[in-house]
Amino acid sequence: MTNAYRVLIVEDEVMLALELEAELQSMGIVVCGMAPNIKDAVTLTIKEKPNLVMMDVHLEGPQDGIDIARWLLGSPRAKRVFSLGTVAVHEGLKACGDVDNGVAMCEFADGRMACFYASRTMAHGHETATEIIGTDGRLTVGRDGRLNQVEIADAHGIRTITTPTFYERFADAFLREEIHFVDAVRFDRPLALSLHDATEATRIGIALRKSLVEHKVVDL
Repeated sequence: MTNAYRVLIVEDEVMLALELEAELQSMGIVVCGMAPNIKDAVTLTIKEKPNLVMMDVHLEGPQDGIDIARWLLGSPRAKRVFSLGTVAVHEGLKACGDVDNGVAMCEFADGRMACFYASRTMAHGHETATEIIGTDGRLTVGRDGRLNQVEIADAHGIRTITTPTFYERFADAFLREEIHFVDAVRFDRPLALSLHDATEATRIGIALRKSLVEHKVVDL
């Protein structure tokens, strides 16, 4: 088993992490560790040196979205971005200069790319998923937006229950984020997210907004 493919799972929902572990092991893949947050993930990555990291984009702690994408790609510097969006359902967003469906692309200096998609019109509820595409294949984490791991089979067919809204999905993450920050202040602990990471993610976010409004590619 020394030459087996080694994967690190980064997921703050224990049952989902265990399910992923079992599925990977059934395919002969070695799960070299599981981490519920970025801090533990970085520690395990350095220690275990996995071939691949499977990560939920939304985790406990201060990292989110753009920060996680940068971490997955080795924290490269953004080169250019492009974003577009539309108001498909919620007309009131137009007055705020906002959209209910948006897509964004970010190209990094080393040639790697990240794609972000956000929708406020999912009829089935809230869904957050991560897709990692590499030279040897693709991994998808968190697809279908399940509220739990229960599958219902009855006269209406086979189905699962979807997480209703953003708040149910990330209530625990918000609480953990606040605890992390308060502990950092009270006990003089370093934050998992560095100032550079925060400013870089903000720089990318501002450029994406500019691209959306001006309908053009923005170089950084």
